[in-house]
Amino acid sequence: MERKKNLRKAIVVLVTCLILTLAFSVPTSAREIVELERACTLDLMYKYEETFFDGEEIKIYKVADFTLVGEYVLSDMFDEYPINIGDIKTQDEWNAVRDTIVAYIAADSLVPTTTATTNADGVASFENLSVGLYLVGGIVTDYIDDGTIEFADFLISVPGIDEADKWVYDVDATPKSVYHEPVYEEIEYSVIKLWKDSGNEDKRPNAVEIEIFKDGELIENVKLSSENNWKHSWIGLDDGSVWTVVERNVPEGYTLTLEKKDAAFVVTNTFIPIEPPTGDSFNAQPYIIAICVSGVLLIVVGIIRHKKESESV
Repeated sequence: MERKKNLRKAIVVLVTCLILTLAFSVPTSAREIVELERACTLDLMYKYEETFFDGEEIKIYKVADFTLVGEYVLSDMFDEYPINIGDIKTQDEWNAVRDTIVAYIAADSLVPTTTATTNADGVASFENLSVGLYLVGGIVTDYIDDGTIEFADFLISVPGIDEADKWVYDVDATPKSVYHEPVYEEIEYSVIKLWKDSGNEDKRPNAVEIEIFKDGELIENVKLSSENNWKHSWIGLDDGSVWTVVERNVPEGYTLTLEKKDAAFVVTNTFIPIEPPTGDSFNAQPYIIAICVSGVLLIVVGIIRHKKESESV
């Protein structure tokens, strides 16, 4: 009778151990775990109205890797840049991340992760892609008369998510397209520096260095400071050229976002304080498992010892 009682105790401890382990290890989201080693595909269709664009080279850049629960971690290509992709909640924030990445790609002539050429149906197919977040580079292609069709840069998750909140490892997308006809008029462009560092203003540098690029070529290097109200303007011609800016030597402790609003580039530095570890980050799971296993072992040892003592009587 005593042996059965002890055995029941062991079973209770084991079940408790399993319940506690699951409570600490199962993600709170209902979404399934990402298959990190699974090969993915990405098909992009380049179409404007009834026209399909054949023979266009499409470049993609792997921006971030996935964790098991679908969170993003900057890839090797971008982990040295002051970009923050954590805790993004709005489309505007994602657009700013996209514009920032596009600027660094142009400024540093980054080599794409891979390329593909559109076929007669306007489709560029990428196969055997590793799981991650990708930046699809925009293109500008000739259209009717002097007009052009601009396909925008955009970020895309591979795999994607379907309506049932399941991961989809074969992804299809149609890049946004816009018709543009240059008017060859002068446009005033500007770059504006903003700071998000309330209470930490003393950590700002006296000035920041901004590089201005036209079609990937460095045109001007300027400094923004309180002396020029953290703003600089220049004149460009509306001839289809692509302008962008990047900030060099981002101050320590700050991240960078770039937003393009019509002819204005808004460069924002956000201070990210380094918070000391708190009790919230304590991982109790290994200790719970260790305690449970130790308890089970003690009970098993007790049962064996009691059995031996009974047999010797």
